[in-house]
Amino acid sequence: MSDKIIEKLVSERKSYKETTTFSDEPGIYALFFMGKDFPLEGCKPKADEIIYIGKTESSQASRDRDTHFATGKTGSSTLRRSFGAMLRKQMNLKPVPRGQADIEKNRTSHFKFDNTSEVKITDWMTSNLGLSFYPYSRPVAEIDHLETELISALTPILNIDRKNPSNPWKPIIQALRKETGLMAYGNPLSSTPKAASVAKPKPETPKQTFTMGPIDSANVHKYEDIWKQIIPATTDAVSNGNLLELNLGRTAFDRVGNRKSYSFRLELNNGSVANNIGGSAVARDLARVLESNALFMNAAKGKKVVLRLDGKFTFTVTF
Repeated sequence: MSDKIIEKLVSERKSYKETTTFSDEPGIYALFFMGKDFPLEGCKPKADEIIYIGKTESSQASRDRDTHFATGKTGSSTLRRSFGAMLRKQMNLKPVPRGQADIEKNRTSHFKFDNTSEVKITDWMTSNLGLSFYPYSRPVAEIDHLETELISALTPILNIDRKNPSNPWKPIIQALRKETGLMAYGNPLSSTPKAASVAKPKPETPKQTFTMGPIDSANVHKYEDIWKQIIPATTDAVSNGNLLELNLGRTAFDRVGNRKSYSFRLELNNGSVANNIGGSAVARDLARVLESNALFMNAAKGKKVVLRLDGKFTFTVTF
């Protein structure tokens, strides 16, 4: 059943600007990227690739037209929050708290953008995204089951919840959203935490394979482009006291270097290098990138952090 629904969604896709009618029925909607440059470094969706699967228990009109593609609705749309987080730097978007209750409870994951930024997000989405819809007037549980089945079959880039655990882009998008949320609420990590308040490491999560984007082999600091790509995930791990394990692969390192071993151990104490890394250009470049990132430095205040790269190109963050 899912294969036929996917074929129908793909065959009936239209750019959002060409979509003139929206169903009043519940069902499943699919989003497609129809632009030139996807706003996630190293990610290049195919022309007919579904990048997001969503469900609506009321109508397509209420979910797509009146929420996801509506200016001012980022607070109610996880899709808009993802695009806003990915577009924030290149479009100079300004995140703000969603509401007073979120400020009082410090719910930094609940953010939106100022009016000017909201318009920019809408303009980008309507110019670059395509849409299709599969009406499915069934009980809520059946709609949810179909959405789960389609997400499992497709692994869409922008589905980042528990229904899509094997999505390789999930930790990167989540980290960008985390970073954007912290900015919206004035970066609550900017003050030095008390020793007792430092979060204890949580149980180790499964190793994730990290897909590298473009690397500038002419860069005088050869490995900086590699480390810049994992800053969001690293910052998120340090902010929350979570263990992180990423499989980076050898290809990107060999593209810019010619070393027998790239492994290292980098110890940070309160954001400053605490061990001798003089013999490792790889570690020095990582330290340089970390020290120049304000969000990471704020997250690392008051903490002892150990970053390693082993012989199998597994990058870990521990405490």
